[in-house]
Amino acid sequence: MGLFGTDGVRGVANKGLTPELALALGRAARFLKDERNRAVIGRDTRRSGEMLSAALAAGLASVGLEVIDLGVVPTPAIPFLVERYDASFGVVVSASHNPAEDNGIKFFDRMGFKITEELEQKLEEAVRVGLPERPSGREIGRIRSAPEAARLYLDHLLSLAASELKLGPEVDGLGLNLKLVVDCANGATSGLAGELLARLGLETITIHDRPDGDNINLECGSTDLRSLKEAVLGHRADLGVAYDGDGDRAIFVDHEGGEVDGDVVLFLAASRLKAKGLLEPPTVVATVMSNLGLEEALEAEGIELVRTKV
Repeated sequence: MGLFGTDGVRGVANKGLTPELALALGRAARFLKDERNRAVIGRDTRRSGEMLSAALAAGLASVGLEVIDLGVVPTPAIPFLVERYDASFGVVVSASHNPAEDNGIKFFDRMGFKITEELEQKLEEAVRVGLPERPSGREIGRIRSAPEAARLYLDHLLSLAASELKLGPEVDGLGLNLKLVVDCANGATSGLAGELLARLGLETITIHDRPDGDNINLECGSTDLRSLKEAVLGHRADLGVAYDGDGDRAIFVDHEGGEVDGDVVLFLAASRLKAKGLLEPPTVVATVMSNLGLEEALEAEGIELVRTKV
């Protein structure tokens, strides 16, 4: 059985996914470097994230790469920060919505896409056979921290809102009188999502935004909506949103505490963007799990649905 699954390398931290394996993956990743000779590493809030990130960074540096440790950032920040730091590729240490004892390692290419299966196989083979080359002296890579990374991503999202939602050069809110509850799953969006939405002018109540290394996804977040539903009802909020541990998944609930189907969210977002002239080309990409009703509803709005595997 191969190392890589559908979403990188996953396993129970320090058992299936060990520091030794992280080190080996870092060394193997020399195949991903280009003339920039630089990699960025982000992670979620799991206890094991620091350990695995350190081992991964050591492996990358041992084959001559400059390594920028981004600290805790949402997975969607990695493609942006690869470009921002002019890196050859990026890596995130996270097991997404899985329990705290799990972790994972996922690679992104220069363009911000998950690396191809062919490259994954090449990395896996390099891990299996090992790499004899070991630079020395000035050819060894350096590792530095980038504590500003999460703030750079937040500012990037605000600038996108300003331009795409036509808020003007200064983001001063959407002009919406809405109360929103945000469940950060004690994960990578903690401290970011609430501020982002508040700065966009929404009355924001954040829950599960105090990670301690062990409480990520624990009875909260996108896999357990009970506390979010209770908070929405208790605060008489207009809606709620729950992220998963690494912030690449969002589940919505309405003002009555009812879960909103993801296909409905896609349709509402796409149809509104198209009406505002912001969906060019008029296309939505969804997984094969999206139903025929979404496809037909989008088609009625003049929007094409393109399906991809999960």
